[in-house]
Amino acid sequence: MAVFLFLLDCKPASREDDSPKPRLEPGFGKSKERPVGTPFVWPKGITLIGKPGTDYDCQQEAGREHEYGNGGAVILCLNFYNSTNQPITIQLPPGLLFISKSGNVQNGILPSRVSIEVPAKERYLALLFLYCVNLDRETSSPGDEYEEQPIVTRHPGMEQLYQLLANKKANFEDYPKRRADPNTLNAAICVTSAVHSIADGKPIREKTLQQIKDLPNK
Repeated sequence: MAVFLFLLDCKPASREDDSPKPRLEPGFGKSKERPVGTPFVWPKGITLIGKPGTDYDCQQEAGREHEYGNGGAVILCLNFYNSTNQPITIQLPPGLLFISKSGNVQNGILPSRVSIEVPAKERYLALLFLYCVNLDRETSSPGDEYEEQPIVTRHPGMEQLYQLLANKKANFEDYPKRRADPNTLNAAICVTSAVHSIADGKPIREKTLQQIKDLPNK
């Protein structure tokens, strides 16, 4: 009888799951450590003038037609200058992370690729919306300082999210009305949930996964 019960309790060995595993990383969640990653290099001919800005005047000057990304807990105004005679498209990769200089303000991550075209011989202001990775910190506000050098983080738990969003319309620039399009709010809600789960070392919830899969394709 004991042998019979033992056999009933046995289950076939499952295949090893090689999907990215959630875990706590420096600079994510409640960590006060500096995030780790590879410094992001701007394309040749592009200069970032000054620091990533949070001031209201810069945001107003950029205007709605220059809004990129999604989220909103971290909003940075980037002042680019193209010194060449041709337009240059800047590709901001998934995993791009802007690091707050204050331990009280959130670091901001870009989970979905952004393309910004900077006209030749011109200055171009781009307003970049990012997702926060530190729920216990304040959202960005005018006067907050961010490091001039963003990094590309390879947070293992975020890789799944990057893949899910690769062909999805998740950013303002994916829609004609940009931030005014209701689809951008739907994207922000589910992506925010996913980013927060991963930042806290937890897997993405099944409901959130389905919501992301239901976003319109590019």
